[in-house]
Amino acid sequence: MQASGAAFLREGRSERQKGYNVTMPSLTAHQVSSQEIAERIKKVREKMEKAGFSAYISFDPDNVYYLTNFANFVHERPFVLVITPSDLTFVIPRLERAHVERHKVGDELKLVEYAEFPAMAGTRWSDRLKDMLPAQGMIGMEGACPAYLSAQVSNPTQVLNVIDVVREIKSPHEISRIAWTCDVMTKAFGMMLGSVKNGTMVAQAIGGVTPYFYQRCLTEASNYNVMSTHAAGLIQPPAYTDDPHNFSCLTAPCEPGGPFLGLIAGKINGYGAEIERTFFLEHVPEEARKPF
Repeated sequence: MQASGAAFLREGRSERQKGYNVTMPSLTAHQVSSQEIAERIKKVREKMEKAGFSAYISFDPDNVYYLTNFANFVHERPFVLVITPSDLTFVIPRLERAHVERHKVGDELKLVEYAEFPAMAGTRWSDRLKDMLPAQGMIGMEGACPAYLSAQVSNPTQVLNVIDVVREIKSPHEISRIAWTCDVMTKAFGMMLGSVKNGTMVAQAIGGVTPYFYQRCLTEASNYNVMSTHAAGLIQPPAYTDDPHNFSCLTAPCEPGGPFLGLIAGKINGYGAEIERTFFLEHVPEEARKPF
């Protein structure tokens, strides 16, 4: 789905040129609004009610980001989002409170801290989680929830990826963010191709891509979160294109002929896109004309 973003933009322009009534999404990197977050939470609660859950636990960083605008990297400190019909509670390490406060969006989110290891009984993350869950009823859990988390839930549980289903239908805001990311990726790809010359090393050809990504973020989305942003470009010369996942050829020179592989991929401020193209430099070898 992510890889089709740039193609979607091109097809939209093509259809519009033919005279069809196609509305292009806006290109914007604007931060999500409180109203947008509230609508997402409402949809999750509707699916919780339909499934008969008294609470739902989210652990996947992408889903937490979707409902809070807070991006995190899970290592030894769990971040656990608990959704009930009346509350939205985020169980977080005490160390991370300022980080969450800085990025969270929405009026409903309540933060509950837990102490760092070694914590006294009653102050651990598992204690806080138990305090947030209702005494009775079925608890819904994401498939991404680790076993050590589900082991702390005494209620009956059911694994159901509720938030993933809600995310399948994109809002106008999300479409505009995806379109903006596609625009950044497409222009970066064109810039990268323009750097491919006879004798240029791969590292030189891709060297300007990352600075371009961050320049666009800083000028158009100054509040972007680096925890939800990672993107890169790659050129593979003909000697490596039979092994497309070999990323060890940064010092290889670009030579006339082909096929070359060009790739831009990643996500910017939470939304991803990817563009890949096969191309040739200066000429197309005769043996490549038929297959390509």
